Amino acid sequence: MRIRTAVATLLAVVCVVAPAAAQTIASEPFASKVAAYGGVVVWSHWNAAASAFQLEAYVHGRDQLLPIKPESVPFDVDLGPDVHHHTVAVYSRCRSPQAVWELGIATKKAALPGGCAIYQYDFGTRREAKLKRIVGSGSFYLPTIWGNAIAYVRIAPGRGPNLYAQPLSPPTITVVHGTTKTKRTLRITAQALPGGYPGGTGPGPVALDLGAAGLALGWQGSDPSGAWGSQISLDTVPSPGSHAAPDQVTLDSESTSVDAPGFLSFPSLQGSLLYYGGFDAGALGAPADGYDRIGTNGSGPRSWAAPHALRSAAVDGGFTYTMYGPYAGIFGSCLPGACTLTATRGAR
Repeated sequence: MRIRTAVATLLAVVCVVAPAAAQTIASEPFASKVAAYGGVVVWSHWNAAASAFQLEAYVHGRDQLLPIKPESVPFDVDLGPDVHHHTVAVYSRCRSPQAVWELGIATKKAALPGGCAIYQYDFGTRREAKLKRIVGSGSFYLPTIWGNAIAYVRIAPGRGPNLYAQPLSPPTITVVHGTTKTKRTLRITAQALPGGYPGGTGPGPVALDLGAAGLALGWQGSDPSGAWGSQISLDTVPSPGSHAAPDQVTLDSESTSVDAPGFLSFPSLQGSLLYYGGFDAGALGAPADGYDRIGTNGSGPRSWAAPHALRSAAVDGGFTYTMYGPYAGIFGSCLPGACTLTATRGAR
């Protein structure tokens, strides 16, 4: 079974929560990343006739397939507000796609997405557009948006994956000279954040969620000794023009092994609270999948049971959206059964 080794575990108070009624939203043969914001939920729907994944949304109680080109792997989609507070989806499109969020323990270096660019879908206009103001060269994936800020994983030529955040439009700052205040427009720059992956095996960053409190991330990989683990961390993202250095705090972590794999992932920031989940593929004992919640300052951790096998989770307002289903050793598949996507009110 998984071995928890973190702040959240040492302080955790296990909640006994009565099961809430769950509404089934969808059933899929393959697992996918689930994202939720502003009453909208998105996931990747498998189109068997086209042998491809389409982005599907549940918008205020109604299903809709988004009118965009499908992909050969599930979308690394995230939802958030744009600078006008409208709900938008961001995701990558790659020449060499990989579903990095579902990569588990690997004895060899993980195959990561290549040739990726970031796209945005606007639910108001129902149109997709490539984001052209992404700074730097390389491959960009796992994007997450919050207002005028976007964060992502970037693989520059000859380097491993690293985390960056940047504004999407030129930021302005107020400069004070005595009693005179003037506004200055800054150029768009990308700021490196802690939590990349310099080497070894494993994918490194597998899930990102940007919010007012910073950038939450799920990370998987091995250390120089070969020991495997995963962690949930929070990066500070200084505002443009600030001289503050970004920082990272690890809020939970666990070690695991090939014989009893499992990991922490699926971060969802809700104000000053961070929700995430734990997947347990251990063959011994009862499954130990779980939901977790902790304050962004490390306070008040709580845990409660999640359905097995947990594939993805997202929290939006008063709802928890969960994808789970049969597990036969392949995280991305629920065959011969189906993955179930549910909405549960009030799971805390």
